Amino acid sequence: MIQTARPFFKNKDLIIEEIKKILETGQLMNGDNTAAFEREFAEFTGTNYAISVNSCTTALEIVLRHLNIRDKEVIVPVNTFVATCSAVLFAGGKPVFADIKDNTYNIGVEEVRKKISRQTKAVVVVHIAGIVCEDILEIKKLCEEYNISLIEDCAHAVGASYGNNLAGTYGLAGCFSFYPTKIITTGTGGMITTNSKELDMFARSVRYHGKSNDSHEIVNVGNNWFMDEIRATLGLYQLRDINGLIAHRRLIAKLYNKKLEKIKGVNILKAADGCMPSFYKYPVQLENEDERNKLKDHFHKNYQIELESVYWPPCHLQPVFRKLFGCNPGDFPAAEQILSKQVTLPIHSLISEKDVDHVVSGMKEFLCV
Repeated sequence: MIQTARPFFKNKDLIIEEIKKILETGQLMNGDNTAAFEREFAEFTGTNYAISVNSCTTALEIVLRHLNIRDKEVIVPVNTFVATCSAVLFAGGKPVFADIKDNTYNIGVEEVRKKISRQTKAVVVVHIAGIVCEDILEIKKLCEEYNISLIEDCAHAVGASYGNNLAGTYGLAGCFSFYPTKIITTGTGGMITTNSKELDMFARSVRYHGKSNDSHEIVNVGNNWFMDEIRATLGLYQLRDINGLIAHRRLIAKLYNKKLEKIKGVNILKAADGCMPSFYKYPVQLENEDERNKLKDHFHKNYQIELESVYWPPCHLQPVFRKLFGCNPGDFPAAEQILSKQVTLPIHSLISEKDVDHVVSGMKEFLCV
């Protein structure tokens, strides 16, 4: 079976030795590797601070709680994993869905502009599939104009860039995921990047039940949101190989581009000029939703290849949000039109050119090319 995603640890022996040391010392939290992971992640992204937590959802909730969004609105793209919207609810705010831009998977500045109200406190931009939102600079400018905070959901986008900036450096904060399917993984975990000292102090407090950074007093309502030392060790060693991990994904994406571009019925969504995706996923568009469903079934049964999507159905069509917000089919036409026809092809550190050829061969057979 060719999996759509699979973790890869280049230095397993070194990681195992580090974990043995952790078990021998008993320093399971707040150890040297956690500190090193945070320090090196901040250096990698070019931000002043990086705060490790137990998930990207937690990272988003912490940033939103820092902004005190209770009873305020937060604009989120309808094309995202439900965790983005859930984090707004956890922090006491109201998610306001915005459609994606035509011919992209990401939110557009004009759609954001339409959704701004007097109650808007923040905008969350999600860099889907590791492709930095092509309107990020315009959205940043819009947020500054209305004095609205910009937050980046970088769950897909570690190492992705647009122009001279990496994902996670455009707004108040970037929130990263280290879930098992991600480019680097800690099993489960997350990271906040920011240049705000106030957010850094708040995040470090609330991830430890609200404890003061200077005393044992509880100064905030917090939770147990730490990343432990063993998970930080996994992240640290993968981070040190991040350039190689992303280079391989870009190579596989280039192979897909070359081999798929002449196949009728397959549309490759290209990134904007100046964007360097990290290719957490490799999405392609088919002719219609029925063809998409048949292809997934065909690949699984006949080729032992997994296919996924980013994301179908979109948030407004998920039962929980239809119930909460009264959303209906047709409310966000661009998302429904684009996402209903897309699949993501396997891409990870263990995919080879032979695997790419196998996937492309399956596409050709299915489409009778």
